[in-house]
Amino acid sequence: MSPLLRVATAFVCASVLSACVGLAPRPSGDVPQFKHEMEQAVKELECTGTRIPPEQYPAQPQHFTCGIGVWNTAHLTYEPDIKNPEHLGKIKLVWKEWKEGAHIVDEKEEIVKALSFITARFLPNERKTDLVKMFFGKRGRATMTAEYGIRYVRSDMGMAYGNMIELRPRRKHYLMDFGFIEHP
Repeated sequence: MSPLLRVATAFVCASVLSACVGLAPRPSGDVPQFKHEMEQAVKELECTGTRIPPEQYPAQPQHFTCGIGVWNTAHLTYEPDIKNPEHLGKIKLVWKEWKEGAHIVDEKEEIVKALSFITARFLPNERKTDLVKMFFGKRGRATMTAEYGIRYVRSDMGMAYGNMIELRPRRKHYLMDFGFIEHP
């Protein structure tokens, strides 16, 4: 493990522990409610820009987005479950990490806070460091927990890297379901 990864893991894990103190984790097996998780994100992450789904117009996209940081280089997005829109479906954290020479400030503290929030809310304690290592390891990977399929994707966008961590609810009746394969 690289020294940078070791430091980032220790820092985020410490942040996760502090986030866990201030924020009660969901009970294991409890299905997250879309509206409740949306309210928790707005309260805890101090979103700089939000997109809240319009209830009066159900035909419009019903996803929630929280812009993070002064420059909005990170976004946390929640999508409702397709079968039951009151439950939380996909969770995505996207971060634009600028390369050296781009002369734009990286907002690493904000991404650490958002990653800490996700791990505190949605992952069991024994899997939290796995998510941190996956995110700061900067190599695409997929894994799963009892409740979620987790995928990390990193792409080169020229002056920046695009980083995305995605959690999708697993379907219990498929043994090896990472949540990313559409089944009949």
